[in-house]
Amino acid sequence: MRQNIKRQKLEKERVISSDLVKREVAENIETYLRHDIIKVVTGVRRSGKSIFCFMVLDDADFGYVNFDEKEITGLDNYDEILRYVQEFYGDAKYLFLDEVQNLENWELWVNSLHRRGYNLLITSSNAKLLSRELATHLTGRHRSVELFPFSFREYLDAVGFSTMDEYTEEERGMVLNHLKKYMDVGGFPEVVVKGYDHKYLQTLFDSIILKDVVQRHNVRYADDLYNLARFLMSSFSNEISYTKLKNTLNFRSVNTVQNCTRCLEDTYLVFHLDMFSFKQREQIKSPKKMYAIDTGMANSVSFKFSENIGDLMENTVAVELLRQI
Repeated sequence: MRQNIKRQKLEKERVISSDLVKREVAENIETYLRHDIIKVVTGVRRSGKSIFCFMVLDDADFGYVNFDEKEITGLDNYDEILRYVQEFYGDAKYLFLDEVQNLENWELWVNSLHRRGYNLLITSSNAKLLSRELATHLTGRHRSVELFPFSFREYLDAVGFSTMDEYTEEERGMVLNHLKKYMDVGGFPEVVVKGYDHKYLQTLFDSIILKDVVQRHNVRYADDLYNLARFLMSSFSNEISYTKLKNTLNFRSVNTVQNCTRCLEDTYLVFHLDMFSFKQREQIKSPKKMYAIDTGMANSVSFKFSENIGDLMENTVAVELLRQI
């Protein structure tokens, strides 16, 4: 474990020394940085949560531990981690715990660290886990921020296109060209910055299904879940019905489809909107409008074979509105 934390420190220093894209939600965390409340950043895997936190903490003295490694999560006494943090970082004022949900009973240890005076910043790729457990164990002492893949403005910043209040006709054409590319490749940082292709997004999609759904929830019918995930990603900007999904994908019950869909939404892969109605019963019974967290990933795993600019644009706007909530 000592070597893991030492290596993570070197990786952190390498990342911080490189050029990074400033995220629009940074001020939502920076405002609370010096307060002793626990800062929480959630979002889909590979959306840039770790780098975002590095940027927020850039001027601070902080220790860093990434719990996405089995050698670190298999401990009986989590305080052993602090021994190596002290060795490599000294008496750090802040402690950044990355993907902390991988620790069993992590919330109890985080609560203990908070009582001992640590100023904590933690991340997780699971929305339900953190919202439920933070509300139970850290009531009134945490501030949560959701991080999405790059917005279009962040995408333009990443590719070096200057944003401004007014554009010439030529510049407007360039913006539209970039928008079309953005809707095609999406906003995952490694795709935009490093040029990774759709195969990377397919692999990332598979990894999220396996690690954040199948393994975490001990899903017995992994193939059925995978087919549901692909179907929902392919249905972006369209209405879905749990009953039709059950019949189309041969699930045993509507309840199973609903539970599996919730698990997928907890990973931030997809989200839905209810039809507006003043009657709650009508909202529950009506078809849902399904959206993908990223159009690039949706394109990479979709069953669709033709481009639909209307659906892509609607999904892009829906994610942007969700980002601003």
